Amino acid sequence: MNGLIQVWQIPSGDKTFDYEVDDILWLSWHTVSPIVLLVGTQSGGVWIFNVQDSSKMKTLQSGSSGCTSGKITRCGNKLMAGYEDGSLRFWDLKTCSIIHSMKGKL
Repeated sequence: MNGLIQVWQIPSGDKTFDYEVDDILWLSWHTVSPIVLLVGTQSGGVWIFNVQDSSKMKTLQSGSSGCTSGKITRCGNKLMAGYEDGSLRFWDLKTCSIIHSMKGKL
């Protein structure tokens, strides 16, 4: 997917958020906070956007392998991310740090 992210208010049709990243491989709304959008990209980064306040953006940077999948825990504090090289990383979303990682073999 192209890296252009736009969020629109329904039913007014007003655009509330607009940002561009590199190619998007997945995206997901946060499980607890409805104003937080997570996006995994081809460059391997995971972007965490507050669509009501763009100054509260965070990035989880991890190597050069694309981040192909992501799943937020029910509590909303952690993210399991899968990468093209077969690796998995378990992230703490508050500190933007890796809690655990496993290298894959492709």
